[in-house]
Amino acid sequence: MKKHWIGWIAVLLLTASAVSAQQGSFTPSGDIFYGEEIIDRIDDERFFDSWRFFARANDIFLIRMTASEGLAPLIGVLNPGGNLLVSSGDTPPNGEATARFTAPEEGFYLIIATRMGNENGETVGAYTLRIDWLNAPPTRDPAYQDVIFDCAGQSAATALTLLLYPD
Repeated sequence: MKKHWIGWIAVLLLTASAVSAQQGSFTPSGDIFYGEEIIDRIDDERFFDSWRFFARANDIFLIRMTASEGLAPLIGVLNPGGNLLVSSGDTPPNGEATARFTAPEEGFYLIIATRMGNENGETVGAYTLRIDWLNAPPTRDPAYQDVIFDCAGQSAATALTLLLYPD
């Protein structure tokens, strides 16, 4: 009877692992921030990395993966639900894969940095990954002025704006 229960537990664990893999639930390699460059490697033991970032609905992004040492880069972006939103096209070894897209919803997105052919690919090498936020900067209300203070020889800009309303 004890062997029977151990067998069922093993089947449940294998099933849970398969479902988890199908849904793409895995731990990101790390977070990436706008304007930041990540330098890493793709090889036969680790053929992809995943980098997480936060986006608001209608944010526009450009992602670039620049390869070296023979790597043929490929990038994909997964939406907050784990579905593929956009991917780069075919890129030659030592090339630059790019993906430009508009986030359809607010949430955490994943950039998958990999190689042409994914796990069946044959190229390995280093890469630099960068994400840029392309939205226009927010407009400043012309009724207000920027204020800069001199603090012990250092400049400090306005950190807080108070709006006072009469009672």
